[in-house]
Amino acid sequence: MSAQTAKYFPSDLARIKMPFQWEDSRMLYGLQMIDMALFMCGRGSGIDSAKKLNDGDKAVLKIVDVIRPPS
Repeated sequence: MSAQTAKYFPSDLARIKMPFQWEDSRMLYGLQMIDMALFMCGRGSGIDSAKKLNDGDKAVLKIVDVIRPPS
């Protein structure tokens, strides 16, 4: 089984200080949830809500509203 990372740039990994341990998140559901929440918040921050939103963008913004703590 191989894993792929979207937008993988090897040069970005040079900034990681060792020791560093990769975790297999298949059984670490909390880690999967955090990873997905960060992904959704990142995607949501890139959506221009002044433009007409498609259904996918609307769904992302609804999820981000749930994830983000009230200000």
